[in-house]
Amino acid sequence: MDSLKEEVTLELNQLTLLIRTHRGMMQESLAGEPKGREILAIGAVLHSFYMGIENIFRRIAIELDRGLPTGPSWHIELLDSMAKANPRRGSVISEELRIDLYDYLSFRHTFRNIYTFQIKWDKMKNLVENLEKTFKRFEKEIRKSMLGEK
Repeated sequence: MDSLKEEVTLELNQLTLLIRTHRGMMQESLAGEPKGREILAIGAVLHSFYMGIENIFRRIAIELDRGLPTGPSWHIELLDSMAKANPRRGSVISEELRIDLYDYLSFRHTFRNIYTFQIKWDKMKNLVENLEKTFKRFEKEIRKSMLGEK
């Protein structure tokens, strides 16, 4: 469990750095309508954000749930499982947060499966607006459920 706590803490630190590093670009994007390379850069940040969250979920599933879900929808099943208690652990995140994170998962899937010129700002804007608030809630819930903090 100590190893898991260290890995979760490392990922939380990386996510904090990701948001801090790109905060200016994200705020600027909300002041106007970004184009081209800016949209691609913002998409990469949103993709990295969810990947960091999923890295935490993967570590929890491997160590506590004894494995990852399988099949074509395993990413969704992994997210869903984190909002549910099981015999080995309590719920990791709230149902409300799961719903919000689903939008980031959905964007990550889109980002990975379309040509970059097909990415649309209107599909990203809400995610950018809520990024820091979502991360703060995620960090608080993870610290409570996995690190034993209040």
